[in-house]
Amino acid sequence: ISLREKSGADYIKNNFNIDAENILDPVFLLDISEYKNLINNSTLNENDYKNGGYIFCYFYNVEFFIEKANIIANKLNKKVIVSTLKEPAEDWLLLIKNADFVITDGFHGTCFSIIFNKKFICVRNDYYQSDLNRIKDILNKVRLANRVIPSLDMAIDDLKILTDNINYDKVHNIINIEKDLSIKWIKNVLNKPKNNF
Repeated sequence: ISLREKSGADYIKNNFNIDAENILDPVFLLDISEYKNLINNSTLNENDYKNGGYIFCYFYNVEFFIEKANIIANKLNKKVIVSTLKEPAEDWLLLIKNADFVITDGFHGTCFSIIFNKKFICVRNDYYQSDLNRIKDILNKVRLANRVIPSLDMAIDDLKILTDNINYDKVHNIINIEKDLSIKWIKNVLNKPKNNF
């Protein structure tokens, strides 16, 4: 059994005495070139977005965050592009790749911000009520735990939360090590003899 959450793997081990492996979410197992190839099939013209100038907002709870995201954008002299949650994956990837900043409340918004080396924050209004295991586990793993916050008010009051540089050399060193371990684990499992049920 493998899980992308360390907390989930620990729970399985501790409560069911089953060896569970914590591996990376599959989005990290592909090379970035695969995502760039997908972007080549976008319905958007990448030249229109290459110079950035915008914050990409990927929210499940748009009405809860959009007003404050606009305040941040005004402070940074950026426009806001908001995901419709319905755009093709190729367009969504292009919009993250070319953004100056990403503000999200989702796990995969966080993951692809990391993959494309974006300055980002993940804002969760349930920060104190929920374990947020998936988000916190990946951010802890890559030493970016400060990138998940309970309120956009924190970023409005201190833009450095969003604008501080991220040492992506260190982040991707960690991811590459974890990626190798994850792929090795998957290959080993696939090569094991199968039980007949």
